[in-house]
Amino acid sequence: MNLPGGRGRGTSEILGLVFAFGLVVSLIATAQLAMTPVLTAGDEADHQHRVISDLAELDSAVFAAAGTDQSGRVAVDTDVSYPERYLIVSPPQATGTFATVAGGSVTISNVTAVGSANSYWDTSEETFSTQALVYSPDYAERTTERLYVESGVAYLEAADGTEVVHRQSLVRGTDITLVLLEDQLDGQSVAGQTVRFTPVAASDRTVTVRSSSENPLTVTVPTTLSNDTWQELLADEPYVTNVMYASAGPGTDHADLTVELAPGLYDLHLARVSVGSSSTGGDVGIAAVDDPASSVAYLSLESSNGTWVPTGGRETIVVRALDRSGAPVAGAEISWTGGSYGSVSAPNGLYTDEDGRVELRYQTTDTMADEIATDSITVHLAGDPTKSVTVEFEIRRFDEGVDLYEG
Repeated sequence: MNLPGGRGRGTSEILGLVFAFGLVVSLIATAQLAMTPVLTAGDEADHQHRVISDLAELDSAVFAAAGTDQSGRVAVDTDVSYPERYLIVSPPQATGTFATVAGGSVTISNVTAVGSANSYWDTSEETFSTQALVYSPDYAERTTERLYVESGVAYLEAADGTEVVHRQSLVRGTDITLVLLEDQLDGQSVAGQTVRFTPVAASDRTVTVRSSSENPLTVTVPTTLSNDTWQELLADEPYVTNVMYASAGPGTDHADLTVELAPGLYDLHLARVSVGSSSTGGDVGIAAVDDPASSVAYLSLESSNGTWVPTGGRETIVVRALDRSGAPVAGAEISWTGGSYGSVSAPNGLYTDEDGRVELRYQTTDTMADEIATDSITVHLAGDPTKSVTVEFEIRRFDEGVDLYEG
């Protein structure tokens, strides 16, 4: 039946257009469902590579700061932006989060130092607290791959559980390195994050310590890295005799790794670094200033001991104040006792400088009955004579025509 005026043919064309439009909408919807996850995952993979590079730079900078006492900052590309595409709706911009998690305690057992540090490192065990820095991206499609920076190691935990280690510094040959992290971050997320790190106690000095067969030196650190990965990392270390891995106990998300070392001498490097981020996107990790007197763990003699001095002569004494990490303590007041054949003065003041040093001057008497005598000075922290170092001298009488170097 034909409708008057060709109305049937017009209706068919309209229905065709409707069907065609519906097909286009269906194709767009299908493309949205099929293509968006693929393209989004690709954007996130590119971002993950950039973040891994940034965090490797951050880890290296924090590790370097522990030995240079220099603050710094590293930009980390925490935000992922999805480009606008025709016919496809991209997810909104997302930002990853930084957090410091309780890392537990670092314990060094059977520690016997060589030299001046022996006045402090002469106990069976020393314990330090530390934390771990964790970065978690916020992706729409990819499974989260977390990055960890903790004492002794930095690594990526991939989506399939694989662990990719960037740095292992706990034990390398005869070097023991512990960079302790501190600060408080609770899942802060800021686009274009700039992470600042500030050494709280840093030094390029190491303390020489001894391990014996009777009392082997052991280092225990909290870790989220797996036992298998640690065993692989330490398998080729020639002085590691035993590696033990145990759960830290109920309610904890980390384990305790204990490394036992063969008899011998080792260089122990300890440092504390404050690292974190500001919720306003500013700098991070401002270190608290400790009271100098309470920070000093021991004094170290920087000048020679047993030096001989002629009557009427003088000798410079350089003493350094160090904290329990071996880092210099500035502003600590120094005092002294002793000096039977001479007097002591402090030409530059009684307080340690920024390198933890104080310079004293020992001036001998002009005359002495004996040809040779011994004298000693005990330099100690003002108000705490238990933190001290003794300096010994040999006094030689100077007479005209006498060879001071004879004998």
